[in-house]
Amino acid sequence: MWRVEYTKEALNYIADNGALIAPLYFSLRGLTFDGLEGINEGEIEHRNGGLYLWRIHDHRVYIHRPSDEHQTLVIALILPPQ
Repeated sequence: MWRVEYTKEALNYIADNGALIAPLYFSLRGLTFDGLEGINEGEIEHRNGGLYLWRIHDHRVYIHRPSDEHQTLVIALILPPQ
């Protein structure tokens, strides 16, 4: 199982938008099972270092994977639909 952590900014976005982003929230929770490997190739792109951009449910989610050794992901930022 993967450990998924959230920055304060990401937690605030989730708290402020609640039920409006339920599908997004459940997708984020699903990362605990497969990590980034469970994401379809066309939905995610690798940025610099351990940073990834995941486009899901009309949102842009920036995910940081601090280490290849530990199964930890950090939801760094969630941006709303444009």
